[in-house]
Amino acid sequence: MALALTFVAYVGCIWAGYVWDDEALILLNRALTAPTVRTVLGSDLWCCSGTDTSGYWRPLTTLSFYADVALFGFQPAWAHLHSLGWHLLCTGLLGALVGRRHGAARGALASMILGIHPVVSEAVVWIAARNDLLAAAFVLGALLVTDKSGGPASGLRARGAAIRPIAVGFCALGAALSKESSVLLPLLLVLWIVAHDGLAGARLRWREVAASALGLGVAFGLRQLAVVGTLTDFHRVPLQDPLALLAAIARMLGWISWPWPLTGTATLYLPHPEPIVWVSAAVTLAAAGVATQRAPRFALALLGFTLTAAAPMTAALYVYGTLGERYLYLPMVGVATLAAAQVRLTPAPLGVTALWAAGALLTLHVRLPDWVSPTTFFEAAVRRAPDSFSWNLYGVDLAKQGDPAGAVEAFERSLASRPSRRFACTRIASSAVAVLNADAYAQRLPDWRAAGCGELRDFEFQVAWSLARLGDEARALDVVRAAGGDSEGVAAAVEAAAAQRAGDIVGAAGLLGAADDLDQARSRFSTLLALRTARPE
Repeated sequence: MALALTFVAYVGCIWAGYVWDDEALILLNRALTAPTVRTVLGSDLWCCSGTDTSGYWRPLTTLSFYADVALFGFQPAWAHLHSLGWHLLCTGLLGALVGRRHGAARGALASMILGIHPVVSEAVVWIAARNDLLAAAFVLGALLVTDKSGGPASGLRARGAAIRPIAVGFCALGAALSKESSVLLPLLLVLWIVAHDGLAGARLRWREVAASALGLGVAFGLRQLAVVGTLTDFHRVPLQDPLALLAAIARMLGWISWPWPLTGTATLYLPHPEPIVWVSAAVTLAAAGVATQRAPRFALALLGFTLTAAAPMTAALYVYGTLGERYLYLPMVGVATLAAAQVRLTPAPLGVTALWAAGALLTLHVRLPDWVSPTTFFEAAVRRAPDSFSWNLYGVDLAKQGDPAGAVEAFERSLASRPSRRFACTRIASSAVAVLNADAYAQRLPDWRAAGCGELRDFEFQVAWSLARLGDEARALDVVRAAGGDSEGVAAAVEAAAAQRAGDIVGAAGLLGAADDLDQARSRFSTLLALRTARPE
């Protein structure tokens, strides 16, 4: 019944489309349209999408995308059903895991909580977030195999004890090939065992824990063979607001008991939470306190499990200032287990649980239409989380939809928020070309610089190229020279653009050939594209 309820809650996702990173990872991914063993299994996740490399190596995730395209083409409905299948598998594994320890009724309750809790909807409906579902399924598989080793009385003498460490090792390997944060699996195993069997149980199952570490080691070795770079910090966003972290913690705690409103682009720099968020955060903390009072070891170990599983979100908060709901998928395993094991199976608590389930289903019903298209998604983001991050993404979508004026307005709203985003700076510099002439562009430029873009050299280079496209090569060269540093490539590109505009194609080509600055290859490539479209005369 819990699985059926989960399926009914999400069946509407078949009308959802490709949103946000889905475009780069699926629609534009050459590894899916022209696959090789190297591109599917041995390359950076973003290697073939026309974007920067990331250092993320998730071959099983890429393989799952390839399966979608190979079987059904670029049909998002089937890809969404594929992700929903992994979510159903996770809810079923959790139900089995909790059920064998706490009874079938509590197992079903745990399945329902994980299955329809709105905070996990981002991982289920966003195809690009399938890695969270894959990793969670393998982690739950490892937990289930380890748990079947039996309690302290039977120990490793249980039948099949020699096979279980091997199974756990393969689960760890699969989790690591799905998402890097699976490196936490050995600690998660220990915390789960301690919650149910104490330290004695952990000592009896040391082989399973060791096997999980070995599986992770094999994955790390394969990653080295794939020659994938280190994790890349695209743009560090410093914590400028001293209360931002506290507000973020309150929002995360609030999502557990009152997951509304949700947005796929929530960041640290949203306005501080409304009173309902603080109240729901207090409810979550109070429930954790009650559970700890009833069963201290069990509750503290599961709370440790939840916090450990949430470590990737902590890293995202520190580096990007981003609150991704998908990071809460695995932590919700601990939350659902603790809630299902502690709730009293009497009419009053079960009635409250039924009311919560009805609210969760209503929230999902209201939220799923946000994922129909990129436009509906980003419109919902700026409506519910109007910060610099969401306005920037909305501007990108408007630019793709052929609305440069709307895009420039969205980017300016992004720059008016804090902190200024590097991508908003470079994109407004390029998008404004479509709606402004050279003089108007120059008048707006001081405002963009004052918003924080002037600290970014690539912004100045983009401005120079944009002014050159508008026909003001003299001002463009002034911008390049003022930027200083390694700017010879940009200067050559601007001068080549001026020569091309004057009809001197040979001179433009000579300027490009003389520039030997590979760091500015993108600017020179834009100029070459301009030369390709020039008339032969």
